Amino acid sequence: MAALAVLAHLLSIVQILGLAACAPQRRPAGRVATVRRPPERSPAEQVRTRGAHTPTTPRSAPAPDAAFDPTRAAAGGLVEQAGVALSEGRIADAADLLERAVAVDPRFPGSYVQLARLHVEQGEPQLALAFLDKAEELTGDTATAAEIAMLRGAALEGLGDRDAARRAYERALSLTPDDGRARAGLTRTGGRPR
Repeated sequence: MAALAVLAHLLSIVQILGLAACAPQRRPAGRVATVRRPPERSPAEQVRTRGAHTPTTPRSAPAPDAAFDPTRAAAGGLVEQAGVALSEGRIADAADLLERAVAVDPRFPGSYVQLARLHVEQGEPQLALAFLDKAEELTGDTATAAEIAMLRGAALEGLGDRDAARRAYERALSLTPDDGRARAGLTRTGGRPR
């Protein structure tokens, strides 16, 4: 019985100590808590310090050694939602989502790839090419580069430039030999799949 009393006493002491450790610290009278904000950084510094450049498209995963970037993740989520909206024919919703993705992370190539896809599908190849140029500038990822080349072929085909379209489809196939869309585009433009 005495052992139970000692155990109960020890438990109450542990609880008190645990609660004391969680209790807010008292400040001396007259001192006000201040919250320090991080120093403001220019957009260029923010981009430089954001971490490893891990371009992805909605269909590819980030490199396993890449640090998690919440800004990139937010933009990627918006791009995925835009892809769904685009596939469902909700063009205005897709455009709004992609504009938000660019605002969240202007260095995410997936946003520009999807904007290019939207403009190719809307019959606006010149706009598509502008977005593809920006995406190409930002990517270092083979899958994204292949997608850019395939969409560039479609945009150039839309402009009637079959030779340039054929070269773009050949580039896409050199990066991803199993891409059926690029293979079909190459055939349409007079090229021969290897």
